[in-house]
Amino acid sequence: MQKTLHLRTMLSGTDCESKFLWPSAGELFDLRIMQTNGGVSLKEDPTAKRKVAFTTFPGLEVTATNLGVTSSVVAYKAVVKLYPQFG
Repeated sequence: MQKTLHLRTMLSGTDCESKFLWPSAGELFDLRIMQTNGGVSLKEDPTAKRKVAFTTFPGLEVTATNLGVTSSVVAYKAVVKLYPQFG
């Protein structure tokens, strides 16, 4: 939590924009912006279609423009708990 807030504070004096990522309950799990180990068996494919039960910690996305080219990167992935998958 401290690292995320520190990074966001450091970016406040730059041309970079940042936003917290807070996935909603029921949203499909997206490995690109989320991470989890809760609710997923180690024998299962963690990228299979699963839904978010709740977010335990937000992620942070940073957007910067350099020489007219805008790019975004997920600096920290949101930590989520997934609904168990049955059957």
